[in-house]
Amino acid sequence: MMRSKLKAIPLVIAMVISGCSLYTQPDKTYEMAKENLTEATDLRNQLPAYKNIEINSGIYIEAISSSEANRESWYFEKEDINFRQTQFDIVLQNVFAETNINFKYIDGIDRTRLISVNHDGTLGESLKIIGDAAGYSFTLNANTVTWSKYETQTFDLAMFPGIETFGVGKGGGNVDYNSDTSVTGSSIISSVDEFVHTSGELDVYQDLRKSIPLLLSKEGKFELNPATTSLLVKDFPTNVSKVKKYIGDQNEMLTRQVAVDLTVIDVQFDDETSLGLDWDLVIKNLGQHAVDVSMGSGFTTGAGTLGGVAPMIIDSTVGSGKFTGTQMLISALQSQGSVSKKTYPRTISLNNRVTKLRSIQRTNYIREQTTTNTINVGSESSIEQGTVSSGFSMYLLPKIYREDVIMRLTTNISTLISIEKKGTTGEEASSGSQVYIESPTVADKDFDQSIIIRSGRTLLIAGLSTVVTQSSNQNAGHDALGMKKTSSKQRVETIIAITPTILRGVRG
Repeated sequence: MMRSKLKAIPLVIAMVISGCSLYTQPDKTYEMAKENLTEATDLRNQLPAYKNIEINSGIYIEAISSSEANRESWYFEKEDINFRQTQFDIVLQNVFAETNINFKYIDGIDRTRLISVNHDGTLGESLKIIGDAAGYSFTLNANTVTWSKYETQTFDLAMFPGIETFGVGKGGGNVDYNSDTSVTGSSIISSVDEFVHTSGELDVYQDLRKSIPLLLSKEGKFELNPATTSLLVKDFPTNVSKVKKYIGDQNEMLTRQVAVDLTVIDVQFDDETSLGLDWDLVIKNLGQHAVDVSMGSGFTTGAGTLGGVAPMIIDSTVGSGKFTGTQMLISALQSQGSVSKKTYPRTISLNNRVTKLRSIQRTNYIREQTTTNTINVGSESSIEQGTVSSGFSMYLLPKIYREDVIMRLTTNISTLISIEKKGTTGEEASSGSQVYIESPTVADKDFDQSIIIRSGRTLLIAGLSTVVTQSSNQNAGHDALGMKKTSSKQRVETIIAITPTILRGVRG
């Protein structure tokens, strides 16, 4: 009797504990669900570690091509094959023994060629593995596989049809602007004597006609079609693979692309200021903005410099973005004069292709004025006008190499300084009948350089200065015509900022 009571005590305790558990379980379940909800919300609001990767939950199905989607079921059957030095046709018979595939052999291929293959995959993949081992190509039509010694493939060429010729820089034989015969020839700087010119002819099809035969066998053939910009090749599969890689490399280089942003900055000084920019002060101010600059002797030392710094090329290596260094430079220049800038449209060029950017202003002037007197009739006047062009022009030839842009840059900056009247005589002036011509004065600056700039950085080309004379006539009664003549000179320092950005091409 006593034992039965003792046995009942653990049972009662277990029932009490179970009852307590049933009582507290809803609270624990609620707290756990609340924690799971909080964790799920945090995960949903958490930014992904990799911004270019999107994670989706679901079943992954490997994509197949449209041609594979129409294959028979045997094409996707798994098969483990392992042959060593076995005849080509025997390997095919053993691997595809349980299928209804028919084999056809053309071009006199050697069916007894010994091959070794080791592959664990689908039967469709096995066809390519066996073909690569034998050096043969195949075509699959329904359930018939046709084997051939040769492979025929068409490649799309990323190029324009035709021949492109170009010239960058001035060549010899140009007409000298100085027509004053009283000036000795030794004192004239003529492009006949000094010039820098790069010219070339881009004929990609002619280049391919020379290079493709180097990749083919004696039995290989190819045909270039400029109308469709394509290349047709027939040769052994290994040789066709070489052509495929070569065309892929050529297409990649031909489609490299660079954008060039260009800004021209003018710093204007009046008569009382110094003759040039204090580059020591400019560099000091740039350093305060954490701009790293490096200098090169792009130009020779001139009289228009201060602080012992010659006109130079400044490579601004600050950060990235459009004209990051240029904006810093403008801030540094504002303490020395009036700063203005002109931003030109972005120029986009393909690799090894010449791009032209021009912003020209044309001004008419009186080049010749004649008067014909006829007895009993009177006089007849005629005027012949001329046109003078001024502004900015640039020719750019870029070569993209990894993260750098190698550029051949030819730039001309011309400024119309003044148009003076010449030929008016005193009697004609007093009678109000003025016979004169106009003579324009143009300041012209050329520079031609080959430079290397890292993509996204700004190159600053300095050392281009111009003295502009402005004259005006005011009616103040100080001369015979009652006109007061005034003039002023202004010095303008020009800085060109160039920022190339590789849009498409090899990096690193």
